[in-house]
Amino acid sequence: MKRKLVSVLLGLLAISMLASCGNTSKNKSTKTTTTSTKSGKEDEDFDYSKAQSADLEVLSYDGDSRASLTLGLRFDYGIQGENQNYQEAKKWYESSATQGNSNAMVHLGYLYLFGLGTEQDLTKSMNYFNNAATAGNADGYAGLGRYYLNNPSIPDAASLAYSNIKTACDEDNTMGIYLMGYLYEKGIGVTQDTNTAITYYEKLIETTPSDVSKVKRY
Repeated sequence: MKRKLVSVLLGLLAISMLASCGNTSKNKSTKTTTTSTKSGKEDEDFDYSKAQSADLEVLSYDGDSRASLTLGLRFDYGIQGENQNYQEAKKWYESSATQGNSNAMVHLGYLYLFGLGTEQDLTKSMNYFNNAATAGNADGYAGLGRYYLNNPSIPDAASLAYSNIKTACDEDNTMGIYLMGYLYEKGIGVTQDTNTAITYYEKLIETTPSDVSKVKRY
């Protein structure tokens, strides 16, 4: 049963990430802080996911944080005509984050956590995740959980991973749900319980493809 669930989960992740990571629609339970155009708001009628990268660049230079985020995603995942380039992704994420986009802060947190497109910098990684979480973005808490999971030598890393992941999970955050299942599967910060882990993985499988894509592949 467990192997079957994990197999299905991985299949969903592989398909949905390519299909929807250029879509910047947010998890329904995730609050974000964004600033975009000079008028102070994004064009809700503009389809960012289908726009040409050149057009997104123009919008980005005009202060549209969502356009910058979309460009970052394209280079991060190597989609929609762009080759995967973590350095270029970082550049656009930084542009978006500077304007207050907490989704971009989360992606920067992962790039610094794993040293993608930049030197690994755990301090910057934590700061970006913290800033996103402070802005009310549940993905920021999930990122903090991932940060502690990847740095088990930090004092109380297991309990800190659990507390942050639980905060994200309580918001029905997709990454938080996945990581909570992982904690129970491995017995990190909690008593190992395969049945509880499967419950979380089943909940993840039941989410929509666009939400599943929020489970970071790194």
